[in-house]
Amino acid sequence: MPGLLAYTLLFMTAGSMALSCTFDGSFRFEPDLQNWRPFDEAGEYLGSLPAPSVRVLEVKRGKEPAGMTCDDAGTISVSVSLPEGTRYSLKDLGVYFRTIGGTAPDIIFPSSPVVGEINGSEYRFLFAWLDGHPSQQIPIDLEVEIFFVAKDLALGASVLQRIRAEIGIAQTEGR
Repeated sequence: MPGLLAYTLLFMTAGSMALSCTFDGSFRFEPDLQNWRPFDEAGEYLGSLPAPSVRVLEVKRGKEPAGMTCDDAGTISVSVSLPEGTRYSLKDLGVYFRTIGGTAPDIIFPSSPVVGEINGSEYRFLFAWLDGHPSQQIPIDLEVEIFFVAKDLALGASVLQRIRAEIGIAQTEGR
């Protein structure tokens, strides 16, 4: 009997893990007023936060009906980097993505600043939403304002990025 109980619990855990999807690619930004210093080692002020350099790497649309598999998710991959010559470090900054207009199937971007995975000199972000089968989708046409946020919650200059994707089509950078 104890073996049957252990087997049942293992089966239920494995089954529920198989039914869940994990999309790592954006993490909560942690402000730190106490340890934030907008000065370099020599005590010189780093200046205003610059506008980020942004590239939309890929937009993938869902392929399956909602709830069937992880293929019901749409994803947007974005690269954000500091412009050449800045004295700030990515590890000290979060990024805020604010949708200011357009159409989207769902809320795609979080309502607070996030950090991505650092890949060389850039953050890589992955945002996911329930997109569903192409027969249930609408085209994506968004205007997104993107800016850096310092650990003291100071805001940097922003850039506007247009993100478009047709129904059921994956689009990568350069297309």
